[in-house]
Amino acid sequence: MPEERAINKVIYGGNTLMDITDTTATESDVASGESFYLANGTRGVGTATYAGSASANGPATKTVAIPYGECDATSTATVFTATVSGITSLYDGVCVYLKNGVITSASGWTLNINNLGAYPVYQSMAAASRTSTVYNVAYTGLFIFNSTRVEGGCWDYFYGYNSDTNTTAYQVRRYQSDFVMHSKLYRYQICFVTPEGKLLPANGVSNSTGTSKTLTTESFDPFGMIFYYNTTTAVDADASPSASYLWLEYPTTDLRYSFNTGTTLTAKSPVFIKCSPQSDGMFKLAGNACIVQSLPNTADGYAYIYLGRAYDTYRIMLDLDHPIYFYANGSLKQWTNSVGDIPSGGTTGQVLTKSSATNYDVAWSTVTIPTVPSNVSSFTNDAGYLTLATLPIWDGSVS
Repeated sequence: MPEERAINKVIYGGNTLMDITDTTATESDVASGESFYLANGTRGVGTATYAGSASANGPATKTVAIPYGECDATSTATVFTATVSGITSLYDGVCVYLKNGVITSASGWTLNINNLGAYPVYQSMAAASRTSTVYNVAYTGLFIFNSTRVEGGCWDYFYGYNSDTNTTAYQVRRYQSDFVMHSKLYRYQICFVTPEGKLLPANGVSNSTGTSKTLTTESFDPFGMIFYYNTTTAVDADASPSASYLWLEYPTTDLRYSFNTGTTLTAKSPVFIKCSPQSDGMFKLAGNACIVQSLPNTADGYAYIYLGRAYDTYRIMLDLDHPIYFYANGSLKQWTNSVGDIPSGGTTGQVLTKSSATNYDVAWSTVTIPTVPSNVSSFTNDAGYLTLATLPIWDGSVS
């Protein structure tokens, strides 16, 4: 029986029709399931996995499962190691889904899969710096290799849940810097909006967490936005703060720099700003101790702006909405720039009068007007009460 030989080169009429003698591809270089010819002319079937593509950088041609793995016993807080089946080399687009077993360092960490090298981990949408997100035990994340983001390559880290602060879902930042300051702004301040549309910091004291600061006595719009300035750079009056640091909703808003709360807040309880309504509809802070955590049960003449809920003894979750409350006519009401509900009762001819100059309670009352005799043409005030003055009545004649 003649010996079987594979053909790796075909020449016809002096022209080379096929030449695979220089082929260096092996089964591990060709996508799994794809047929090809080896250099000796025999047929081979590829075994490599390219995330559904026929080549390392080609488009996906079929659906494949993302390889899954878990960290192994050699993992540390700064070097996360894992064994993942099917990954033999790293190139752009290689992706793995990993479950963690150690708490990674907030100072940055690397990922080493199948001993292919420890590469730094970067948040997928963050700036070009190592992730500071702690990757907690039992949490999973998607990692995609990126050879060009930084020199030498890195892993882009995608996550749907921020495991250290849980803040990705409830932060709201002012994207455009369209405000200027009413007065100088210092670090970590709560800011209100003045009637002129400028930002008013809660106080003008530089970098103080003391509990005896003098707070602003300026008016602000009770229905205006409330911001948290979350950085240390001071901003002069009539200058614009960076929009990157103006937050309308923020999870760990430090109140010590804005108010005189110190570390006295009760965690998980609401926080209100006690304010004095002004005749022009604006508000002012009710003194230097205006942060409270409960609402009144009697009329006191103040209005209370809901700021957020206490996170611990000095920080709050600054909420996006700030309803305003006041007490009048026997119950709490929401402030609408009026005295609120008209009390029930009253009869024809009665009027509403305030019961006190220091609160918003009103009641129906009757004003008694004395009967004026038919021959009285005027009356005058004498010693605090009305007395009548009788004068001749003109009969309409002219002489």
